[in-house]
Amino acid sequence: SLMADIPRDHHVQFIAYIIPLNPQADNPYVPEQYQEFKAYAQQFTQERGIPFANLENIVPADEWGIFNGGPDFKHFSEEGHERTAKAVMAAFGPWLTGTATSATSIMQ
Repeated sequence: SLMADIPRDHHVQFIAYIIPLNPQADNPYVPEQYQEFKAYAQQFTQERGIPFANLENIVPADEWGIFNGGPDFKHFSEEGHERTAKAVMAAFGPWLTGTATSATSIMQ
């Protein structure tokens, strides 16, 4: 709540998104808890009128990094970073440029 309240109190637009994760790799999150977190994040942002996007699956398999000889669960290549940046701009461009008129939720 503080991450949303403090920017609002200072007239700064807060945005929230679910980061890309590699579906080919083991990640450190308990699957059921992670699903609950994503649902909570979407509901929280919707209730507060905060722009939200789920970018979890935006990076394709061939753009992920390697860690300890296997697929890395959260680090990706230069192409993955470029793809993520474009997705962030597509989802939040109006808020980042100051031209937005209302919040939306973008689930991908």
